[in-house]
Amino acid sequence: MLKRITAGIATAVIFPLIYLFFVKPGDIPRRSDSITDKQGYSYTLFYDLDEVIFIKSDSSGEILGKWKTARVNGYNYISADAMKVYDGEFYCVLSEINSKNFKICRRQWLKIDFKSGSAEVIYQMEYDNIQDAYSTTLLISNDKMITVTTFIHEINVFDVYSRSNDKIVPLTEVPVNYAAILSDGRIIYSDILNRIYITDESKNSRQVYEAKTAGSFYELSVNDDGFCIICDTETNEYLISSDNIYSAQITFVPADPPKASSEISAYRDTFDGIFFMYCAAGAAAGLILFALVSLKHFPVLLKIAVILILCLGIGGAALFALINSIMQELHLESSLERAFLSAKILEAEMDLDEFENIDWNKPEKSGYFSCLADLMEFSVDNDCIMKANDGSYVNFDDKDYYCIYPVIGGEIKSGICDQSPVNLPFEKVVEENLIGVYNEVAKGKISSAACGISDDSSEWVISVYPLKNSENNIVALIETGISKLNYMTSSRKYSSDILNIVVVFEVITGVLILASAGVTLLPLKKLHKAVDATGNGDYGVSVELKGRDEIAGIAKAFNVMSAKIYDHTQSLSRLNEAYLRFLPSGTLSAIGKPSVLSVSRGDYSSMSGYILHIQLLNFSEHTAGLSDDDVFELTNNISREIMDNIIDKKGVIESYNQEEYICIFGETDLAYKASVDLIQRLRTDYPGIKTSFVIVSDSMLLGIVGHEKRLGTIMLSRGIRLSKKLGQIASLCGANLIVTSDISFSAPCPQRLLGKIDFDGCKYTFFDCFGGDEISVYLSKLDGCPQFEEMVKQFYEDQWHKCRRSALSYLERHKNDPAAIRYLFLCENNIKNPKEKASMESRSPVEI
Repeated sequence: MLKRITAGIATAVIFPLIYLFFVKPGDIPRRSDSITDKQGYSYTLFYDLDEVIFIKSDSSGEILGKWKTARVNGYNYISADAMKVYDGEFYCVLSEINSKNFKICRRQWLKIDFKSGSAEVIYQMEYDNIQDAYSTTLLISNDKMITVTTFIHEINVFDVYSRSNDKIVPLTEVPVNYAAILSDGRIIYSDILNRIYITDESKNSRQVYEAKTAGSFYELSVNDDGFCIICDTETNEYLISSDNIYSAQITFVPADPPKASSEISAYRDTFDGIFFMYCAAGAAAGLILFALVSLKHFPVLLKIAVILILCLGIGGAALFALINSIMQELHLESSLERAFLSAKILEAEMDLDEFENIDWNKPEKSGYFSCLADLMEFSVDNDCIMKANDGSYVNFDDKDYYCIYPVIGGEIKSGICDQSPVNLPFEKVVEENLIGVYNEVAKGKISSAACGISDDSSEWVISVYPLKNSENNIVALIETGISKLNYMTSSRKYSSDILNIVVVFEVITGVLILASAGVTLLPLKKLHKAVDATGNGDYGVSVELKGRDEIAGIAKAFNVMSAKIYDHTQSLSRLNEAYLRFLPSGTLSAIGKPSVLSVSRGDYSSMSGYILHIQLLNFSEHTAGLSDDDVFELTNNISREIMDNIIDKKGVIESYNQEEYICIFGETDLAYKASVDLIQRLRTDYPGIKTSFVIVSDSMLLGIVGHEKRLGTIMLSRGIRLSKKLGQIASLCGANLIVTSDISFSAPCPQRLLGKIDFDGCKYTFFDCFGGDEISVYLSKLDGCPQFEEMVKQFYEDQWHKCRRSALSYLERHKNDPAAIRYLFLCENNIKNPKEKASMESRSPVEI
């Protein structure tokens, strides 16, 4: 009893421990804005799926305080719109957004005390579901707290202390996106074409800046000193206004990006709702385990019945979740279909001839762009779009949004969109993992696409539809999106009925199982242990069961089978060891075979790795005067030396002959170490044999070929042919080890740039690794490495005369460098025959 209780308690404790050490997130996953006050304290806004958190930290990133609020409230969520530090106090504006129609329900102006983790509500305003804002900024002084918010075609200026609310009609005919207030009370704002305007004391606007390319920046703010800051995507840099911000025009100069606070780790409270859910799950698991363990003293029939009923319970929960999910998906598909149809209506309302005439670098020059902007935007109170021809409205009532991306020359551009400026780089508008889908629709590979994205507050489903002109060419993409959260609620009313049906089904199924289990089962403990032992590799085990019933007969048959399996596995083990001498285990692992007995003709596998190609350059000349016996002995000695080293460094020898070895490594450092060791050993043991070692990285196909009665291995890779080509260059340049530029080592490796080569339409840069060279050669190459590499660069820049002079100068100090001599001859040839340029892969210098 004590053991069963202990097991149940341990299981119950494991669940909360799993939450504390593995599930519970330590770091806030998403950081948004960050500001720094004059004392150097940073205030950082973090978004989580459940919370909005503000954190105060010092210059070293140490947390000085934290304040958080629930992000989800029913179907609403909290959005932090603006934050400001004034006189050492931190202020922020929070908006409660209705996730069903994404409109503002309530706003709060707060002063946060980070020491106590509390907040003072300065003012709270209820809204009748007004549209969510593009941007919001906050200005605070001794007697003012002003919030500036952009709402498509108007700018709202709200004075919190005086409770006054002003509206500014922008000068621009297209939607505004960013707005901020200057210290003197004037408003500076921009439109989606990224033209900047500023108001005067009478709230009249004038244009003060226009970007070279419409939509070239996507941020605008004003710092405490009254300077305007933008982020220009055309130059990919931050710009700040010069000191003439109050003059007729604003000019911008490059600036450092706003200083962000250091990375901060902010931890959740340990004992939150999810923690207690894990505790409850642990308690339930402990009770189930206690019940299961306690069943060992009960008949097998009862054990099976209880286990099956528990399985039915788990299956019923899974079935309920599946049916419920299907209902949610059906509602979601229905809503997505409505969004797709509304996109078709939008297409019908557009004037394609006028649309194709829009110059997206200067869209404001096209009068239709303004009509298109109005057509794209919803009204404040209704979910509808305006017809361009007569100004009437078409109501959709589906809470979706629209974006139109022009397709120019097969390339997608950022066009008119609810949330992004015109001509913002397309990659900044669309999620990175969805760019390929958009391109397939733009190229006509697929007729339309539906895909999902996630933001801070909810999950979205996006529909992308191509817009075609009269010639059936795709000129734009229409994107419409819906919030998945909005359409899941309507399916919940069916959950109760679904749950009742599943419960009835479970009860009936459980009764049938208990009624059908009418045969008493005899204990099979000994036979079960024997089967487990056999499964673990103990093939000599036997079972002693007396009697003449079926179980005893099974035990006898099992004993005979176990003895035969034992004898057979011993034979197979000896046979497998013999075959492995001809077919390396590394090759078997690469093609996914456990032993040579499972190999058959046609087995293959693709893999990526590092190829070490070893060539004995003058083996035939070296053995020309030797007898066959001597050649045989020399070949065995050299191959044993090479293979011992390769196997010791965890390499696989794919193929070899008297003069060539092709090896595969999983790590570059091991391939390099094997090469250096072999260079030094072969130079000491066989000084008359010249070698070349080449390491390249490539994908390869490793497989089994031949006849069923005579199999062999084959490796297909472009890297083998490349390594052979580089091996020939190595023999001409006196290099022992050559690697390509994509090979990197964790440890320092002395090497120098040796040359470049065109191979199979690709360009490769390769290096001479001289770590295994003789000490005199090593020191000479190390000393002359900068001068040698400068000579190589001159050669590949077609500066033949300079390269020739550099080679002569280099050879004055390093007289016996074959690579420098080769470059000298190559330069001589190219100076004399400029139309027939020779390269490192050309004929030998003697023939040039």
